[in-house]
Amino acid sequence: MDIDVQLDRGRSSPLTSGTADQLQVIVDAALTTATETSLRVLRDALAAAAPSDTGGFGASLMSDPATSLGGIELLGHGDAGGDVTGRVFSSLPYAGVLEDGRLPGTHVNAAGLQALTSWAERKLGASGQDAVRAAFAIATLIERRGLPAHHIVEQATAAAAATLETMLGEAGAALASQLAGS
Repeated sequence: MDIDVQLDRGRSSPLTSGTADQLQVIVDAALTTATETSLRVLRDALAAAAPSDTGGFGASLMSDPATSLGGIELLGHGDAGGDVTGRVFSSLPYAGVLEDGRLPGTHVNAAGLQALTSWAERKLGASGQDAVRAAFAIATLIERRGLPAHHIVEQATAAAAATLETMLGEAGAALASQLAGS
């Protein structure tokens, strides 16, 4: 599960190459900063929207820079006139299930069983074979009943929308002011 953020600088105006290079540096820096800040706002909103009993899911979003489990990753820095792109993501095997839910009759795979075993150890205090048995029992219930979707991404983007709009508006005004002074 991930949220991508992409900020586009738009079309360049015909300027002298020295002035264009200076403006390019200013715009690149502003877009990179705005993207990083947007990602942090979204990350915090995702972590807040995550159900409290999901173990490492919220924590997987918090790494900055990202680890293999998730976090914030800045993918492009506006080099050579490109866009600035980043993402907030979790690569945990159950992240998609938390977001989209699971229909009854859907089998829980090996990665899901491992996640359930870890959950049983952490939340139920089970260990060894007891944790494995608990994971199989929970997986059987999930297969029979399904799991409701939590729509974490939708909740997080709705919660962060006003903050992002204000923040990006202020960043745009600051950029315009800086460009006017160039």
